[in-house]
Formats: sequence, structure tokens, C-alpha cells
Amino acid sequence: VETGSLDNFVNGAIETFTIESKIDIGQLDCVTINVEEDDAWLFESISVSSDSNPDARSVYNTEKVWMSSDLSEGSDNLELCVQGEEPMKPTVSFLGSGYRG
Repeated sequence: VETGSLDNFVNGAIETFTIESKIDIGQLDCVTINVEEDDAWLFESISVSSDSNPDARSVYNTEKVWMSSDLSEGSDNLELCVQGEEPMKPTVSFLGSGYRG
């Protein structure tokens, strides 16, 4: 699906875009992202739903790959696949012996 020029990304914000298509994409298995602009951007996840599959399925950028057409800033192409049916939950790790307040 071509998205045109979606360049409205705001740092730290959750961005939502509706992409109209005459083709039903069915159930999401993988997403391929191709970038043509050299403004580097980093995303955590992409969630996709459709009329025939209203429950969103998500792919996660677990390797923290920056996206840019300038290959010195990041990758211009990335394929991510669904890693299970449940949304990922963040994991928090603490170093040290704990708080002694």
C-alpha cells in the first residue's frame, strides 16, 4: 500500500493514519516499510486493522532500526512480521541492589 507523503510525525506522539485501498489486505502477517525521504525516524510499532479484520495486529521494531533513505542515518527498507497474537508488554529491568530510601 502506498502512503504518499506521510511526513507529519511528531516526536513521542502516537500517530494514526487511515490508508484507503480497494484491496482488502486480509489478516496482517508482515509489513514492509520503504522510505524515500532522508529525515531519519524511529518507530516502536505499527498496528493494522481492516474492515474484514477489525482487531488490530501489530509488528514491533524490537531492534530499534532507524528509517531513512540516507543510509548513513538508517535503513531504507525493513520487513517486520507479527510476533504473536497478544500485544507486547514492555519489560523493565533494574540494575543494582534496590532502593534504600
